[in-house]
Amino acid sequence: MTVRPQLRPRRPFTALSQEEADLALARVLQERERAYMLLRMNGGGGEGSDYESSDEGSYEYDEDGEEDYEEELELSLVSVIGEQWRWSTRRIMRMIHRL
Repeated sequence: MTVRPQLRPRRPFTALSQEEADLALARVLQERERAYMLLRMNGGGGEGSDYESSDEGSYEYDEDGEEDYEEELELSLVSVIGEQWRWSTRRIMRMIHRL
């Protein structure tokens, strides 16, 4: 017989303080970013790669791809949590980079 740890009851997102809400969003974004990076690494360097092949066979980093990803992430965040949270997106991104 396995003993399961007691889970804390879940609180709705709207019942969280601003700091708790920002931290929860930062964690979700971090998980999404990890999943995205795993998919990109396992993709084999095809269309989704951050590196472009040059004629010499070396690879150059595609900075435009990174900007597109950040813009896509911000747009998906805004669509999920609504326009009222748009102002905190940059704050959340800074929190993620600190983790």
